[in-house]
Amino acid sequence: MARENPKKHHKTLFILSAIYSMYLRISELTATSRWTPKMCDFYRNQDGLWWFNVIGKGNKHRQIAVSDPMLKALRVYRKSLNLSPLPLPSDNSLLIPKTLGTGPIRSTNHLRKIVQVCFDRAVERLKKINFTTTQTLFLKLPYIGYAISVFLMMRAIAQVLSQTNISTLNYVNVIDQLKRNLSRVKNDTIHDSL
Repeated sequence: MARENPKKHHKTLFILSAIYSMYLRISELTATSRWTPKMCDFYRNQDGLWWFNVIGKGNKHRQIAVSDPMLKALRVYRKSLNLSPLPLPSDNSLLIPKTLGTGPIRSTNHLRKIVQVCFDRAVERLKKINFTTTQTLFLKLPYIGYAISVFLMMRAIAQVLSQTNISTLNYVNVIDQLKRNLSRVKNDTIHDSL
């Protein structure tokens, strides 16, 4: 879709990337009376890792790790808006501005319609290749394997941190610490090889 109509669908690609890569709710991408998502909500911390600040359900603040594919989607999207590749802390541009008119998108229905169009197009493509509902099991199996591997990883992390219950872990802090440790290991390996 983004190749067919880049001006319109780079926004679509960004929205889907944010929902998929950062596990955002549609409501977390729309402006409310308590919060308006802006480009400066993406930020790089002192370790060089990218994060996204969001005020979500129940008025709760979350910091979400931003993956490399999500950063790529952000760069493409910002380029389509004639902005610099990555936001600065002072970039108060709206994260998802209205297509017609000015201001932020305030309706979750508007974003749901955008996402629905993508799902409808995917269904059309699957029908063209005679993909049947009995084949959906093959779509579910990789997800089940992934979910099990994540659970086992979290259980192992809980054991290392002497936690008795996985739910007591703050996922963002654990991932942030793992990324810091990984970057230190990479840096040590690079320095050792010099």
